[in-house]
Amino acid sequence: MPNFQQGWTGDPAVVLAQRMGFDVLKQMFWGRWAKFTTPGGVPVSDKMIPRVTESPVVIQNELSQGKSLIQIPVHRNLNQLPRVGNQQLKDHEERPKINHASVPIDVLRHAEMPYEGFFDQQITKQYNLLKNARPALLRYYARVSEYLQASYAMYYGFSYNVLNSSNWGSHSIVKKNSHPNCYVAGTGKVSGTPGTSTYETNIGTAVSNLGAANNFDTGFLRFLAVQPEIRKIAPIVTNEGNRLRLIVAHPYQLISLKNDSQFDNQVAAARAQAFAKDNPYLYGARYIWEGFAIFEAETVCWPVSVSGGKPVYGPSSFTDLDDFESKLLPSSAGAVAGFVLGINALFKAQSRLVNQFKTRVDDYGAILGIAYQTIEGYARGDFWNEDDGTRGEYLINRGSALFITYESPPST
Repeated sequence: MPNFQQGWTGDPAVVLAQRMGFDVLKQMFWGRWAKFTTPGGVPVSDKMIPRVTESPVVIQNELSQGKSLIQIPVHRNLNQLPRVGNQQLKDHEERPKINHASVPIDVLRHAEMPYEGFFDQQITKQYNLLKNARPALLRYYARVSEYLQASYAMYYGFSYNVLNSSNWGSHSIVKKNSHPNCYVAGTGKVSGTPGTSTYETNIGTAVSNLGAANNFDTGFLRFLAVQPEIRKIAPIVTNEGNRLRLIVAHPYQLISLKNDSQFDNQVAAARAQAFAKDNPYLYGARYIWEGFAIFEAETVCWPVSVSGGKPVYGPSSFTDLDDFESKLLPSSAGAVAGFVLGINALFKAQSRLVNQFKTRVDDYGAILGIAYQTIEGYARGDFWNEDDGTRGEYLINRGSALFITYESPPST
């Protein structure tokens, strides 16, 4: 039997916590699309370099040296016209331009107070207690990851633990900002430079102008399908070679779609079932229609309100996770959001060294609490210009788009 001593790499607290990280992915809506940049999720090292990962959610397990900010580069397309015939190439070289997506990390933790046993009696007691605490901590971490980490980052740019930490309060990059590809029914693509106050105000104005006619129907889907920024989103390619972009919609939005006489509910559902058989990315899709695989998730698609002229995504205030969750299906008509997703929609960075359980004991050795602690961060796939011009002037997001429509709850 192994000697479970503190500090040994096989400490059950560490083993259990690592396993818990994978279990959380299974419980999250976002987890169905999460892929590591290294096989098996092992940390990046000289012998295990990141690989290109074509998935909506990409996890980078690189932070074993205590880094606090990952920057993922992308080379912008070369754009100048080619030289032809006898034209001289010298002095006509095109300068490379690089954009970066920044993924900051910070502490995320929570504790349970079981009041059971004495820490100094036997180490296996600690192990049993951890096993008993695991289900509650797992459910908690899955809910936090779904609402305040992954989904929060898609709306505001970065996860809750990063944007609400004093460690990033004065950082020039880590700020709340709405999605750069934002489409509001009745308005179209919102104009303005992403990351500016004017852009946020323009979104707020468009949301305030929504009315009962601006719902999620076949007309709006067809509109999205031909928008240039939507068509630039890198699609998921199925095993049969079909190119599909993913839509995640609010339950109220799907009610409007099914009520549209031009939408063939049965055919779209049958297509989804047929496609999903051999394509894991499409598991759980409700419909396939007009080049979109459509999913339903109120945990991801939140109500939208306006405060001070700026958009507010999700509950404007909440006291705990139950309170947050209870406000995702509003009882009155209003604006709700959804997403178009492709490859590299969302990035996660995490540090394996602190993904472990911690115990709190009193001066007599009784265990007072058990905590799960991690250092991680989520960031939307925004690649900001860092080379020339105004920051944001050449912002690239080819992974996702946000859309907002006006929906009503079903009547009794």
